[in-house]
Amino acid sequence: MTVMTTGQGSKGGRGKGGVRVDPNGTIPADRLSREQLAQEYGFALNVIWSVGELRDLFIRALSDKKGQWTPERFQAAVQNTQWYRSNDYYARTAWAQEQVGGADWTDQVNMAKQAVQRRAAQLGAKLTGPELDALSRRFLYEGWGQGGRAALMDEALSGEISFLPDTRGQTGFIGQAGTFIDELRQIANANGIRFSDSWYEAEARSVASGLSTEEDSLRKVREQAASRWGSWGEQIRNGQNMYEIASPYINLMADTLELSPDAITLEDPYISRALTGQDGNPMPLWEFQRQLRNDPRWMNTNFAQNEVTGVADAVMQMFGLRG
Repeated sequence: MTVMTTGQGSKGGRGKGGVRVDPNGTIPADRLSREQLAQEYGFALNVIWSVGELRDLFIRALSDKKGQWTPERFQAAVQNTQWYRSNDYYARTAWAQEQVGGADWTDQVNMAKQAVQRRAAQLGAKLTGPELDALSRRFLYEGWGQGGRAALMDEALSGEISFLPDTRGQTGFIGQAGTFIDELRQIANANGIRFSDSWYEAEARSVASGLSTEEDSLRKVREQAASRWGSWGEQIRNGQNMYEIASPYINLMADTLELSPDAITLEDPYISRALTGQDGNPMPLWEFQRQLRNDPRWMNTNFAQNEVTGVADAVMQMFGLRG
């Protein structure tokens, strides 16, 4: 947003073109007539006097030797000023309304704050007081509330999406960013891959600003998982998760070593080797179970103890040591 420069009046006496102004240099001495003329030109007088170019132009329009300018001529001259060319319609409108002030402007500022705060909560952006004030001003000056311009507000708010402490003192995302990142994390965890907090934050900001979509981020996660798991890549790209694919191996390992399936992860060396194999092909389940029985933990299972006891009984019976 372009910052507009306010004009400085003269010290009293006569201004440009011989028009008399107040000693404080802000408005003409014959206020009523000048205000009426300004309104004919489509401006409030304090708006004209707040912008140096407009003030000088107004004085010229009133003091022209050929006669006072018509409203059309004044408007055309305004459109040729640097102030007009440097500020778009929304900025010029907001500037004029702010200079007029009053209850209408106060209401607009409050409305802008409510809109910005509401959208920030939806996106998951946390704003300080000064940030809310600054963004609410931009809301008015950049026309964020007008049709087709809401994306500008999302883009500005996306920079405020970050990790925040929750009621338990832990950190995480809130709003739409929190919901979206939870989904990303679930898919990443379901495929045994990890991303840093800064990566999730960058993805949330990119989506909120409109630079990318949620589908783009989800595709990144699945592509990373597909690269990690080799021959299973196509299934993962098509929406299947590695924990689903690995479930026969996880369940077999849980049964064989008498473990909880929930305690077995894709990072477990046995599971990882079984899924990728030495040549990139998954290990047959029978071979996988044979390897598990070579694990020292297997000897401590109830199944192994019963099997050993059964063998021992058979041997003793063979030698007539047990009837």
